[in-house]
Amino acid sequence: YALFNQKDFAAAEPIFRQYTAAMANNTANITYADALNRIGDCLFQARDFQQASDVYHQVAALKSNGADYAILQQGYAQGLLHHYAEKAEVLTSLIEQYPRSDYADDAMYEIARAQLQQQQHNEAIVTYQTLIKYYPKSNKATKASLELGMTYRTIKQYDNAIQAFKTTIEKYPATEEAYAALEGLEQIYVETNNISEYIAYTKQ
Repeated sequence: YALFNQKDFAAAEPIFRQYTAAMANNTANITYADALNRIGDCLFQARDFQQASDVYHQVAALKSNGADYAILQQGYAQGLLHHYAEKAEVLTSLIEQYPRSDYADDAMYEIARAQLQQQQHNEAIVTYQTLIKYYPKSNKATKASLELGMTYRTIKQYDNAIQAFKTTIEKYPATEEAYAALEGLEQIYVETNNISEYIAYTKQ
């Protein structure tokens, strides 16, 4: 852990592996699952995403402490491997198995992003809306609100996009997302040749 906390992941990984090998007959011990997670983290930092995903999968199968974290990280790894369908499937399992997890909102946000990577715009819209509804205080809800507007704009549902952008501006004022939403709003009004409505809105 000292090496890990110093971000010397290459040195920490083999020692964690020594520990998990020594604990192979006591996998119910929570330190075993935690050490596996740290091995996964070391591999992740080394950008060996496939091996990291495999190790996180082992932790998830144990259903021990840290299993929800492992599933989230496995989802990230699958995304970085461009396995977007697998990413969405893995993260959906996190929400189903651990709906009260601190990582549930992160998982839902990443599911929407995986859906967008697969051009599943309508599915992503539903996922963003669900995230905003059930995790309104999450910082991911702020991002989801903006990206909801962007997704509507992508599929040229301009009225819905305008409403989503206005909601972001009014619900999350003085955030980066609010300013980005204002820019998105301006672009839509320019594209639809309705700049006067934009000016009227900004005067409010």
